[in-house]
Amino acid sequence: MVTDAIRDRVINAYITGEYTVRGVAAKYDMSKSTVHGILKRAAAAGNEEVARVIQMNTEARAIRGGEATKRRYEVTGVRSSN
Repeated sequence: MVTDAIRDRVINAYITGEYTVRGVAAKYDMSKSTVHGILKRAAAAGNEEVARVIQMNTEARAIRGGEATKRRYEVTGVRSSN
């Protein structure tokens, strides 16, 4: 069970940029799913700061994924067979 105090610490660690979801999970010894659930519920409850950081991190992840794919194609010259 997640107490209000732990939930507040998780949210604070995430929005200050101190930790990623994975980092918060490791720090508080909980699963990434639990941390993500806490953050999603906070965003849905109107915490605009949490929603903003989630959106920013989602966009950055998409960009990083695209860059990794581009590098792979440049190095190998081969596209996925899928």
